Formats: sequence, C-alpha cells, structure tokens
Amino acid sequence: MMAFVACNQAPEAVKVGEATLRLETEEKYNLIYQDMLEGQKNLELENGVSSLNVEGKQEVGFFAQGGMITFFVQPGDDIKLSLVEAKPVVETASAAYNEYLSAKLEIMKKSTQGTQARMKMQSADYLAAENAIQASLDSLLSAHSSDISKAIVTAEKSSNALIKAASMMQYPSYYAYLNGGEVVDNNLKDELKAFIGSDEVKDVNNPNYVEILLELAQADAVTSYLKEGEEMTLEKYVDFLIVASIEYIDDAEVKNAALAKSIATIIELDMAAAKKAFDDNKGSINADYTQKLDGLFENWAALMPGNMAPDFTTVDLDGNEKKLSDFRGKYVYIDVWATWCGPCIQEIPYLKEMNKTFEGQELVILSVSIDDTQEPWKKMVADDGLTGTHLYIDGAWGSSLVKDYKIAGIPRFMLVDPEGKIVTVQAERPSGNINETLTNLLAS
Repeated sequence: MMAFVACNQAPEAVKVGEATLRLETEEKYNLIYQDMLEGQKNLELENGVSSLNVEGKQEVGFFAQGGMITFFVQPGDDIKLSLVEAKPVVETASAAYNEYLSAKLEIMKKSTQGTQARMKMQSADYLAAENAIQASLDSLLSAHSSDISKAIVTAEKSSNALIKAASMMQYPSYYAYLNGGEVVDNNLKDELKAFIGSDEVKDVNNPNYVEILLELAQADAVTSYLKEGEEMTLEKYVDFLIVASIEYIDDAEVKNAALAKSIATIIELDMAAAKKAFDDNKGSINADYTQKLDGLFENWAALMPGNMAPDFTTVDLDGNEKKLSDFRGKYVYIDVWATWCGPCIQEIPYLKEMNKTFEGQELVILSVSIDDTQEPWKKMVADDGLTGTHLYIDGAWGSSLVKDYKIAGIPRFMLVDPEGKIVTVQAERPSGNINETLTNLLAS
C-alpha cells in the first residue's frame, strides 16, 4: 500500500544551484546561515555581493543594528538586502514574500522585547503567550501564502514553529534564572515533544529541527547514562553523543542527520575520538553525510598537532598591531572569547589565577576578543581588571581567526609551542586541567 501511495504523489524536484545576495548598506550587519553539520556559518561579501550554493532551499539570517530577520533563498534567486530607517529590508522577486517578511519582522521585534516577561511566567501563562505569537505568525503567513511559492510557505511554516520550539526548550532554565533559582511547575518537555513531532513542524532538512530533536534525545539519555553523582568526562561525552543519537531518536532520517551532526561536534572537541566514532558508525550514515564528514576531516587536517599555527593579526588595547607570530619563543595559550558570551565570562576568574600561577614563565596567555566592536571589549577589560594579554580581532565571526581555526562556538582555547607549531586547537579550559599540561610542557 505504501508503494501505491508514493506512486500517486509526484515528488518535488530538488533544485541545486547558486543564489545571489546583494547587500546595499554600509552599516553594521551580519549574514549567516545554518549548516546541518557545521552549525552557524557566515556569508562572505565581495563588493557587496555574496553567493550561496543552495540545495532546495536555505534559510539565511540578516542581522543589523536595527533588528534581525530570517528568510529563505532558492537556486537562481537574486535578493537585495538593505536598511530603511534602520530596519532590515529583504527584496526578493515576490512582492508578497517581501510584504510578509516586513510584517514578520515587526512581530518578532515585539516578541523579542517581551522575552523576559514571558520566560518569568508560570508554564500555563508562558505557553499561552507563545501560542499567541505562533498564531500571529501563522495568520500572517496564511494571508500571503497564495502568492508565495509552496516550497517557501512550507519552509516558513516549519521555521516559525521552530521559533516556538526553541523557546520552549530554553524555558525551564530561563525561568529559574529569572525567578531566583525557583523550579517551574511544568518544564513542558512532554508538550514540546508532542509539538516537535507534529507534521507542521517536521523538516528533516532544517538544521534547527534536527538540533532540537538531538537536544531532547540528549536530555533523555543523560538521565540513564550517568550514575548519580558521576561526572561527565570528555571521553564519556563523546560516547554519550553517539548513544543519544542512535538510541534516543526514533525517526530514521533524523537519526541519520543527528548521528552525523554529533560526529561533526566531536571533531571540535577531539579529532582522534571523532575519527574513531566515524569509522565505527560509518555504516549507519548515508552517503551524502559520509562525504561531508570526509571533507570535514580533510579540512581539519591542517590543524593537527605539529602543523604550523595559522597566523592572525590583531590590535592591542592601545591600537598597536599584534600577530600571533610576534610571540614566538614562548608557549602561547589562546582564549577566543567575547563580552556577550556567558561561558567565556565564567572562565575569567580561572584565567586570572592562571596569570598569577605562570607569571614570569615562558608562557603568554592571549585573550582575543571577537566582539563586533572594540568598545565593550575595552570596557570589560578595564572595569573587571582583566589580566594577561588582551587583543581584539576585526571581523567577529568573519575574522581570519574564526575561519582558519574553524571556530563554531566560544570560548575556544588553543595552545601553540615556542616554534609556532600547534600543540592543540582543542585545549582544556582554565577551569579544567590545563595547568597540569602547561606545567609539564614548561618543565620539559
């Protein structure tokens, strides 16, 4: 029966090709998209134009000082992006889609402004508020859907639903934070599972959809994976990611993508462990993801221990140019961070202690900010009395440092030897056992 049903449904042709984005603003902006395996990636511009290879459709985020908006592109699209009265504007070939995106931006701005108020509510009121936002987005899309391509309507409907799903995912921890550690009456986990499993949300080609299901699987897995009081080590975490992907996701397509994504995540933590996990599970991953993972391992090969560390150019607090290569002759422990990054801030007390511990030794501790502008970086260094060598690199997520070292998340810690060769681009955090590693290296 399934065969007959499938024959009666004409499959949607998946187009593959290039989309063009033309940015017509000199104000601060950022263009990003989500890759299934590599996470957030920046779109580079040349003379104000960027091209993106698209398979089917791809969601792109346009972030500017006046707000943010996401939109979908398809092969052959030529889209103009600009700011009008500080508001991001997207101009596609479809007037109806342009009108929808403009109105959606206003809904999302109001939603963002009310995030804290909603997250502070008890579960029933919070969910009612989220449902109201979802209803507004659904109603807006419905009003324009007859004049927008079916593929874009389907993608927008799923994307809008994932906004609610992501919020529900964050709700319990956000509620506790805003309510002085109080535990919410209902963490909405069952409601989230039911919602994310509905047909209107399902989109196995959307990285955000796979990511949420993977996070839910990990939440289920961790309760049975760790014994009470047991700590999660790096070795256990690698195994845990694989177990969560294979044993706690039922949908075969999602399981396939989640397993590949987990291995891609492990590459950033421990390349050797990632390669073993890949070799052990290659038979469970489809050919497309296998090929992409092979490419990732090849790309990361340049960052293996013993290779020369890619050089990068920064400025210090006085505006003087500084390069990584300027610090040859000493070990260099590199902290890539930003003032808006919570986990980065949590490491600062440990970094201060490290500076005291290794003062006068053949070690330089470099903290390199990837903030959008220098002002918040300079302010935090001064206000918090940060120690060590503080540098700033222009370009934020588009900087050479981020690209050359394949940094998908921060903080990232790396270690370079006195000859400028990589010891590891996946060094332990200051809150971990890095002091022992450094002590042994400096003594040898």
